[in-house]
Amino acid sequence: MLFFIESISTVNASNDEIVVEIETESKEIVEEQNIYEIKQKEFLHKEKEILSIQDHKEYYLEYKKLVEEYSEWVDRPTTIYECYKKEEIDLLHKVVEAEATAGGFNEKLNVACVIFNRIKHKKFGETLEDILTKRQFSPLADGRVYEVEITEDTILACEYAFQMPDITDGAIYFESKDCNVHAAYAEFLFQDDIGHKFYK
Repeated sequence: MLFFIESISTVNASNDEIVVEIETESKEIVEEQNIYEIKQKEFLHKEKEILSIQDHKEYYLEYKKLVEEYSEWVDRPTTIYECYKKEEIDLLHKVVEAEATAGGFNEKLNVACVIFNRIKHKKFGETLEDILTKRQFSPLADGRVYEVEITEDTILACEYAFQMPDITDGAIYFESKDCNVHAAYAEFLFQDDIGHKFYK
């Protein structure tokens, strides 16, 4: 009889331990969920704050920093490096650099946006490899792409153009200030600081 009582006590003790363990795990899950929700709200609040930054480069650098800071709590956005081969990205950098050598970040971003707008448009091709051809970009035809030195602005502009909303209002053509080829059949949008005229 004593043996039976001791067995019951042992079973009860085990059950109590299981209950405590379950309660502890549940509490930890709730705490983790609370932290996750707090971090999500923090991220969204900070993301909203940086939207007031007018400069595209400054905004994008802050955005990348923010994503890195909250990488444990938010899904990382897909990057250009996950979608295209290194050879394609290298060629993209060369074309953008050659087309906007005299420009800064914004001028290079405009060119990069046109390239990605062409992919979306599908009239020009569906991949970077389709778009980056001698027929579409003169630096590939005249060899300028092989003479340029890729700058940090160009790399950053290509990342931005792939990842963020288009800043050119849908431009799919651009030309130098001395040309008027696209004016005959496309809508003029704007001219940038190095004289490129953009159309859609």
